[in-house]
Amino acid sequence: MAAGGVDFAPVLAHFRGGQTAECGMEAAVAGGEERAQEFPLAEARQIVRDLMTPEPRIYWLDFGGTITLAWAAFALALWLPAFSAGHLLAVAVAGFAFYRAAIFIHEL
Repeated sequence: MAAGGVDFAPVLAHFRGGQTAECGMEAAVAGGEERAQEFPLAEARQIVRDLMTPEPRIYWLDFGGTITLAWAAFALALWLPAFSAGHLLAVAVAGFAFYRAAIFIHEL
C-alpha cells in the first residue's frame, strides 16, 4: 500500500505481465509505425522548400527590433522606481527580449 492509501500493485502487475495488448497500446504503436513508413517525406520537403529559404532582411529586422525592445525595456526598468509594477514588467520584458536575442537563430 502506497502513501495516501492508494494501491498501485494491480496496475504494476498489469504492465509487468506484458498485457499491454489488452489496452490496445501495441496495436496503436504498430499502426503509427506503418503510417510513418507510408508518409511521403520527399514530397513533404518539396511542398515546404520555399518556407526554409533564409531571408537576411527578415532576420536583421526582427533581430534589430528585438534588441531595441530589450534595451528600451532595460532602460525603462532603471528609470522606474524599484519593485513597482512597471519596473517588474519592464524587467520581465527586457529579460525575455534579451533571451530571444541571444538565441536568435531561426532565420539562419
